[in-house]
Amino acid sequence: MLLNILRSYKNLPRNIHLLFLLEFSLSLIHVAFILILNIYLRKQGFSDPEIASFNSLRFVGALAFALPLGIYIRGKKLKPFFKVASLMVPFTSAMIIEAIHFSIVPMIQLSFLLWGVGMMLMRVCSLPFIIRNTSTDNSTEALSLSAATWSLSTIFSGLLISGLDWISNLKIIDHIITLNEYGILWIITLIGMCSYIFSKKINEDSYQNDEIRNDIFSLHRTYDWKIIFKAISPLILISIGAGLTIPFVNLFFNSVFGFTSSNFSILSSFTAMLVFTFSLLVPTLRKKYGYWMTIVFVQSLAIICLVIMSSTEIY
Repeated sequence: MLLNILRSYKNLPRNIHLLFLLEFSLSLIHVAFILILNIYLRKQGFSDPEIASFNSLRFVGALAFALPLGIYIRGKKLKPFFKVASLMVPFTSAMIIEAIHFSIVPMIQLSFLLWGVGMMLMRVCSLPFIIRNTSTDNSTEALSLSAATWSLSTIFSGLLISGLDWISNLKIIDHIITLNEYGILWIITLIGMCSYIFSKKINEDSYQNDEIRNDIFSLHRTYDWKIIFKAISPLILISIGAGLTIPFVNLFFNSVFGFTSSNFSILSSFTAMLVFTFSLLVPTLRKKYGYWMTIVFVQSLAIICLVIMSSTEIY
């Protein structure tokens, strides 16, 4: 069974594998920032409300441009957008690190905003790219692989952060690099720059635009908005809860349990291993148990677990 599952992922088109590597490279940066950036901000003297306001800006950037971009890319080649994202995310990540280091608040705000736009470029373009490069026979595997990049990058990023923190100091020739949050974030940002290599290798030469172009005034006729809103409404509710918790879970564990960056990264890596394993099993579970059990029931359990975790501060 396991060999059949792995073979189904191996047989995916080359473009899907390149997209996976692109997403993985950028997600390494994204995950590293989620794991330890807030702790780095706190150590630099920023208050929790300030940290929350900075984090909200990246979601503002993503929200403001996501829908217009989704409409704009219809019928267009997506490789240019991936290339922009692969340059934009590492560059704005470097801006964030240095702006925090020198406590330049306006630059922190601007770089968070642009960082959100960069990650949004990759996320919005990934789904239509997968649909274009797969069939009904392998689309579920491709979507599961794309979803698994987040957990896989969490595993690697968490272990890398913990390992670098354990090393503490790195000597290169006559220079000693202190591997605190500042140094670790820089190293992972440099690794994430590999994403540009993968974006360049994506091949869209065979893509034929057969989609009908529509102007903005015909959008109400182009899409079945009733089905769209019905499909995304549960996701919106879950996303609101995730958006209010995930960015600040590291501060929660830091404040309540005294977790350091290294401790929290190891914990995140362990949980991500479970997520990654079950992400790859989604196509098999979906075929056996259906969408309701695979998605709705599991998401409900996740919400219950989140409530239990939040109550640990009291009990």
